[in-house]
Amino acid sequence: LGIAPVVVANKALEAHATGTYQHPQRVVYIDMFRHGDDEPIEAIITILHECRHAFQYDCVDSLDWEDQGTQNGIYYAQARQWRYEQDHYIFSTESEEGYYDQAIERDARQYADEGIGTYWQYISLSDLPAR
Repeated sequence: LGIAPVVVANKALEAHATGTYQHPQRVVYIDMFRHGDDEPIEAIITILHECRHAFQYDCVDSLDWEDQGTQNGIYYAQARQWRYEQDHYIFSTESEEGYYDQAIERDARQYADEGIGTYWQYISLSDLPAR
């Protein structure tokens, strides 16, 4: 993504979450317990999704929000939407539909869905140890 490194760590999360991104700490937390019965690819999709949120924050943070072009230019429309949604984030516990329809969530899902193809070639389920 061309951003500063992000740490990925395992952590027990709230009942509704399989992953989360904490921007000030630049940490992606993934709940591997919740992914335990899933295919390994699902954990990677979650990590890609959460890393995309790091990218979104970095995009928003890199802009001069006092600049008229940033405030009004069409080129920055997506960043303005991301910034608004970061400041007014709708959690799935508040509204499942509201959460799902946010531009930052749609973008992260699309990135993960498209990006998994890059990683799929490196994953061989036959190489995984037996449980």
